[in-house]
Amino acid sequence: TPDWVEAWDGQQILRYKIAIPVKEPFLCRAKTIKQAATLGMTEVSETANWVHFKNPSGTVASSLRYLEVPFPDVTLLFKKDGVKMAVPKGLAEAALRAGMFTKECRDEDVLEITLGQNVCRIVGKGITCSYDSGPRKIVYDGPDVAFRIKPELLAKVSKEFSHCYVAGNRLVVDGGKWRYVVRLSVME
Repeated sequence: TPDWVEAWDGQQILRYKIAIPVKEPFLCRAKTIKQAATLGMTEVSETANWVHFKNPSGTVASSLRYLEVPFPDVTLLFKKDGVKMAVPKGLAEAALRAGMFTKECRDEDVLEITLGQNVCRIVGKGITCSYDSGPRKIVYDGPDVAFRIKPELLAKVSKEFSHCYVAGNRLVVDGGKWRYVVRLSVME
């Protein structure tokens, strides 16, 4: 859009606020944008059906603009309307340790996280054995919730941020000019 770039894969979404010289919102393929980023593109222009990226050395990469397919309005997903949770120190290490066990299960390479009144538990289940962090003290005063999340993603969030928000089936991370939301699969 003229005001931000969004990327979404159905499980996670990122919105980065940046002014872009385009007239209207449009979709383009993620692979194209990724390629443009690796080529150091610094300029953007658009024609009727294409968006063009140019780097300082003059290389131009173009992508078809998908104007007929609107990107869903996901603004509500970015709201920090949940319970603020302090991310405990050592959570990254515990997530990666538990992730060593979940890697045995390619289709289920996720941690089971349980949040309760000032307590968190991380469980990583593998084929041969599992890891249970036991109850860990945290600062969380919200409803009991359980969810699944990739070990690497939880480790990244815990290394880079001091807090996040748990809002229903979403974990929201506020990075200032950007917000990241991951859908939490609530366990029953």
